[in-house]
Amino acid sequence: MAPRHPIRRWTVRLLVVVLLGWAVLWVVLQLTADRLLDRAVERLVARATAAGIEIDAVEHGGVRVSPLLAGATVREVRLRFDLHPGDSQKLRSALSVESLHILLTKPLSLRGRVRAEGFTLQFHSVDLPKEVPFDRFEDGRISLHGLPLGNPRAAIKETLDGLRELFSRNESAGPFEFEGTVEVEVDGASVPARLFTERHGRHFRLRFDPDDIRALAAKSDIPLSGEQVEIISLYPLRVPVLLVLTARARSNARSAFPSDNWKRDALSHIGWSYLLAGTFGSQFAKRVTDSYEALPGNTRNERLMDLHNNALGRRFAAQKVPFASLAAKVRSDPDVIRRPAEVPNRRELLR
Repeated sequence: MAPRHPIRRWTVRLLVVVLLGWAVLWVVLQLTADRLLDRAVERLVARATAAGIEIDAVEHGGVRVSPLLAGATVREVRLRFDLHPGDSQKLRSALSVESLHILLTKPLSLRGRVRAEGFTLQFHSVDLPKEVPFDRFEDGRISLHGLPLGNPRAAIKETLDGLRELFSRNESAGPFEFEGTVEVEVDGASVPARLFTERHGRHFRLRFDPDDIRALAAKSDIPLSGEQVEIISLYPLRVPVLLVLTARARSNARSAFPSDNWKRDALSHIGWSYLLAGTFGSQFAKRVTDSYEALPGNTRNERLMDLHNNALGRRFAAQKVPFASLAAKVRSDPDVIRRPAEVPNRRELLR
């Protein structure tokens, strides 16, 4: 029998040594992972404090290092935080995460992906950022790609910048995926809605599911056209305020003209368009109010009357006419259309 080839023998030995070394390294990392994480948390808390954020009561259920040594999973993360440490409300906001996955995807540049699953975020009222209209997120998931894992400070900055972009401009330049259930207040009751990101070109943006918009509208007794549902679903951060403004316009019209249906309709359209334009701008107000006219049931003259009064509401907003004066405008301003029968006699119809 011919002897074994010496190169093969050394190859096998080398492979065994590499595998044993890999296994030993994995065991060592697994045994020391909790301690390393605790030290990393201490540094994170110190850096957050320096940045004006107080973090305390940090707990976790342990770390599991991937056998490939390319990632780790932290279970049951819990902490309390305060975005305004100088006030009297201490550590009233909280975050809990069922599992936090960290994966090194680009070893040479030490960049990778971080994914948080099953998170709940509760803001105290004084900590709620002004651009975020929801104080609680439940059953959430966040996934961030390409983070500089070798530089935690830069990774935190990129994460915060991405969140700020997403919740201020509703658009994030980086690969930032988010979803969670929020509660929208409607007539004193909370209605759940799913908030999530979708890819829009090279960016990600937030939106609501159209079915949730329909449920919110039904709860508010607001009929919406299909086009309106789509428009509003793409502006989820505006939905709570939009519902409040809609209810205010309708209530004002009922109070001013309880027995005159057409004048009430005119003031409702003018007031709604006025409030939307003053809050979100004329272009958004036009898209939302004009798309309402796609609902069936109106005659041609009724639709033209509503479109004209919508435009008049935007004009009054631009002219800084007081909201309390709109009812008087409906009573006496010659530009207001008060009945559909007036439409054919108009030289100019605003749009």
